[in-house]
Amino acid sequence: MPEEAKPLDAVALKRSLWETLQGVKSGTMTPQSGDAIAAQAREILRTVRTQLAIFQQAAEKVSKELIDFAKR
Repeated sequence: MPEEAKPLDAVALKRSLWETLQGVKSGTMTPQSGDAIAAQAREILRTVRTQLAIFQQAAEKVSKELIDFAKR
């Protein structure tokens, strides 16, 4: 059965990264898996930064989606 999807927000991202770090440290996760998860987290954050930069350059309000991501 597939694992239930976690919400896509900053709290869930931090929690996932913490769980990854603990898994690698305890040996229940390989360093390669940890690296793959960390790479995906970096891409998510890079995308958020890019979106924020676009809003700023366009002198637009930041989207509710990005605000919700950061607030949760």
